[in-house]
Amino acid sequence: VGATTSYVDMLYGICLGLAVSFILFIVEYAHVSGVIRGASLQEVRSHVDRSEHDLTKLSQEGERVRIYWLTGYFFFGTAMTVCIDIQEQLVERQLKVLVLDFDTVPAVDASGVSALVNLVIKARRLGCKVCFSSVVRRLRA
Repeated sequence: VGATTSYVDMLYGICLGLAVSFILFIVEYAHVSGVIRGASLQEVRSHVDRSEHDLTKLSQEGERVRIYWLTGYFFFGTAMTVCIDIQEQLVERQLKVLVLDFDTVPAVDASGVSALVNLVIKARRLGCKVCFSSVVRRLRA
């Protein structure tokens, strides 16, 4: 009887510890925005030499192209927040091109992929092209 009681108590302790760890992980990472920076092509330019015509075009249309540099793990806690914020920008700024840079994103879980798919669907309905840069392996398929 004593061995069974201590085994059950230890099992409850391990389960409780795992549950608390999981909750703390979610709370900690849910506050990370997932976006380092967002900018238009009027604000950020490449280092490529361009013709005067191309520079004029960038100045005129650059505000309708937006780049977001993402960071951290892209999972359910951050993916929904980031995608909702970007969807609002799609509508407000009437974007034609959206670039998502995943250079500092080490991993994306299934809910992150789902949020991105929904973002792409919404963007296409609004006539906006979506480009992924430096994607993690999970998004390449």
